[in-house]
Amino acid sequence: MATENPFPLSDSVKEDSWDKLQQLANIDPKFKYTAEEWNEIKQALNYLYENQEAGGGGSTTPPSYSLKNFGAGLITTSEGNVTTNTELVARINELGFTIVAGQLIVLQIILKRLINNKIVAAIEQYHFTRNNTVGTWGTGSTNGVINAYDLIIYGAPRVLYEIDNDGEYIDLGNIVEETIEDYINALDPATVDWEVLANDGTTYYFNCVQNGISKQYKYVGTLPKTVGDGNTEVLEADFDLQDFETDVSTGRLSPQTPYITANTTFNGVRKGKENVYYFNSDSGIEATIDKGTLVPGDIIHTVNIGKGLPSFLRGTNTRLQGERNQYNIHKYRHKGNFVSVYCSHLDGDTLVISVIGAVELGNKPITISSFSDLKEGDTGVTVDVYSATGGFSENMIVTSNSNATQTAPFNFIDTRNIQIYVDVEGVEDEDIVWKFDNGDVTEYTSTILPELNLTDYVRGYKFNEVAADPANVVVDAAGNFNGTNNGATIEATGQLGTAYSFTGSAHVAVDNLGITGFPCALKLLVNPSSLTGTEYAIASDHATFYKGINLARIDDKLWLALGQGINAAASGRKAYLTESILTGNMQQVWLLMRSKDDIDIVVDGDVATIETEAGSATTIAFDCNYNIGYSVRGATYFNGIIDDLRSWNRNVPLAEAQANYALEAAGTPID
Repeated sequence: MATENPFPLSDSVKEDSWDKLQQLANIDPKFKYTAEEWNEIKQALNYLYENQEAGGGGSTTPPSYSLKNFGAGLITTSEGNVTTNTELVARINELGFTIVAGQLIVLQIILKRLINNKIVAAIEQYHFTRNNTVGTWGTGSTNGVINAYDLIIYGAPRVLYEIDNDGEYIDLGNIVEETIEDYINALDPATVDWEVLANDGTTYYFNCVQNGISKQYKYVGTLPKTVGDGNTEVLEADFDLQDFETDVSTGRLSPQTPYITANTTFNGVRKGKENVYYFNSDSGIEATIDKGTLVPGDIIHTVNIGKGLPSFLRGTNTRLQGERNQYNIHKYRHKGNFVSVYCSHLDGDTLVISVIGAVELGNKPITISSFSDLKEGDTGVTVDVYSATGGFSENMIVTSNSNATQTAPFNFIDTRNIQIYVDVEGVEDEDIVWKFDNGDVTEYTSTILPELNLTDYVRGYKFNEVAADPANVVVDAAGNFNGTNNGATIEATGQLGTAYSFTGSAHVAVDNLGITGFPCALKLLVNPSSLTGTEYAIASDHATFYKGINLARIDDKLWLALGQGINAAASGRKAYLTESILTGNMQQVWLLMRSKDDIDIVVDGDVATIETEAGSATTIAFDCNYNIGYSVRGATYFNGIIDDLRSWNRNVPLAEAQANYALEAAGTPID
């Protein structure tokens, strides 16, 4: 029985699944069989079938490759940073191509890609899946237009150069054998829209195919200039040929030998846009990249054919950007992958390099969300740094400006946490600019706080009594001005050890607060049980009029009344009512009193907005005793917790109070 004729084979395009690619990754190359190879075999079989002689004998001439080059036009025509498939197909259809019997068509084009936030020009090649149909293709052709499904990527893209963000890229198409200056001078300016080369900071680049080679010229002549037939001529010296050429007769990379089989260093000896270097080892090769003689624009193409997975390490005067794994290592993902090393630009003396291709992923950008405060005069300080997004690694570099010196290498804890060891060299209010160089550089600015001198308080009631201590004694940590407890109970959790709990009928009596006049400051921590009504945290012991310092909670606001001690009317006091600021949790309150008319009420490091200001007292009297948690005037008690009441007979700057809050909020109270 005769064998059924299977031809022509289906034109449908086969594509490998991700699972299959994973399985193929570890198979010996001689046993691999991919969809791309099947598509080529199918094309070849269909070609042989369609071109067999009438007598039934098959053609003995194997098909040859024909590379069709479409130049760098898409650098100009693509909108945005990435050439889309629609733009790619439209460009090919616009220019068209012809299939000749006996040839397999490979289409080559230079287009835009966004890699590591850099817009680059990359060469890509595509198989055309309908090679069995000879004749012309494209808009207005015999066979009509192609579509995206007709193209299969052939090999790995190659980066050619970084696109100038301030540049204008002009496509001349195929100028055959003409020089670029002759071609432009002969152009009819009415047929183009770029004949005016402006002097506005734009750099002009001309892409073309010349003598079968894709080239790019940078215009370096005088500006402004109007070009074309009948206008000012351009000269040969007006154009600088850029350092890339692609011979359309081959379009393939040139394999370099010997293969790399052990740890190595790239420093400028091995490079070239047309060269490719092979890793071949059963273990993971480490390729260190030193600056050496490498310069911006240099490219090193590599392919891994060994079982081990090579990685690229930062060397001398380089910084490696690009995708990398969670350990900040630029490491091959699989055997058979293609990775390029592209020298992007200089950052001072450092050569910034992008590692592009199939590398392991997983690294995160650094986002500093917590950084310990630094004060003027700090030495031997351990700074805890936290990144909410991770991104820290053991091999990153941490630097600062001259306002700080690192006394030891940083301590890597995990990808979110590190510790830096620092001496502060700058002074109050100066900035320390930190750089976390993990390939991508994250900057963080910390401001030097004033040197804290908060141990010079004149009264200090820490409320640290425990059951073994006399229950009626409130110890003054600054001297022998102990107070008397009247019913307040010990609360287990306070800012410094324990605290006092006031339950509506208790208070602590003290002789005075040690404050003799302005400027002065007072600090305490409060946690009210309720946010309705009026309750006093601090009040003078005068029952008929305000005197000294009086602090009350009115609903969720704070009310500060400074008393003259002469009457109960508004003329006897100066009072300030804040906006709503209390939360019902433990909060740190500072009263920074520079004068009766110049005060700040600071709650948890934030200056409260004064909602109303009232009274007209001309002087304030401080010669009085005080009750903590009670006002004799109106018999009003405080309900809640009060801790760590202290007073200063000097000006406490706002920055110092805020620094104190920051330290205590971080768990380091000033004792």
